[in-house]
Amino acid sequence: MCNFVAPRETHAGAPKTEGRARYGEMLLVLDEADSVAEAEVQKCVPGLRVGPPGSLEENDALFVGNDWELIKLRNGDKLIALRRSIFDRALKETGSDGDVLVPFNRIAKEERFFEQVLEAKGYTIKGTDELFEWYEGGTMLKDGLTIEEALVFAPKVTLYAARLNEFVWTSTVGGKYQLHKALEHQRHLVRLYSMKINREAQLRAASATFSPRHVAAAIDAKARAAGVTAALVAVVGQYDPADAALNELIEQVCKLEGEEKTAYIARVRARLDNAADPAPAPAPAPAPAPAPARKKRVATADAPPAAKKARKPASRKSSRKQK
Repeated sequence: MCNFVAPRETHAGAPKTEGRARYGEMLLVLDEADSVAEAEVQKCVPGLRVGPPGSLEENDALFVGNDWELIKLRNGDKLIALRRSIFDRALKETGSDGDVLVPFNRIAKEERFFEQVLEAKGYTIKGTDELFEWYEGGTMLKDGLTIEEALVFAPKVTLYAARLNEFVWTSTVGGKYQLHKALEHQRHLVRLYSMKINREAQLRAASATFSPRHVAAAIDAKARAAGVTAALVAVVGQYDPADAALNELIEQVCKLEGEEKTAYIARVRARLDNAADPAPAPAPAPAPAPAPARKKRVATADAPPAAKKARKPASRKSSRKQK
């Protein structure tokens, strides 16, 4: 039997692009943390290796939001159905400003979802509590956003570092693939939800009870977790659905976080508003003032009419010629 173990990819060995060149020390710390996590986790899950996201093919199933990975497992269809059920239940528990990952992780533990994924990969779980000291469910998306397709079961240190720097997910080719697949789903969902909610607002616009509150109320927990906001819906409503610029807007919004994202949406909305309101026509130039009438000089007793100019006497040269 061959016990060959492929050389391990590392964070520090990744290309010095996407900002990694400035974080060399942090990447070394991440690699060291992976080694420590692996030594501890193997006490409760023998054989489970730890490395940068996407570096170990046997761990691809831990990108638990990716149906293409779960379906490869024994009872993969049941695992997908269970994950969907857990995520839907978590969304129902999530308030307007809540984090869907909190109830998702709690329910997933209750249902032994993560353990079932590992067991379907052939691992034996010897200590669940010890496993969750090092691993938990998380998301690959920025700004605390979560969609089902972006869910992962990963070391806590990886999730923490990735919240600070997205390039943690893209240290390897496999990780980059998993992240961008999730981002494609996010962009698709954000665009569809924004268009749907905007259309519902248009249909209600004729109602006397319509107000901007209807738009906010139409953004459910799933849309909110994906990144849909009332401001974004308003901007999307100003685009033709076939306009390629709408795709660019959604892509940019999904890249930004927090105040930077809010400011970007506000700038786009202001630009669209200005383009929709044509500038007022310039006022006509005032007509030129009429020239003042010439006054006739009237002779008076003390001011006689001007006499005709006397002819100048001929010059000597002209008089000589006449002679």
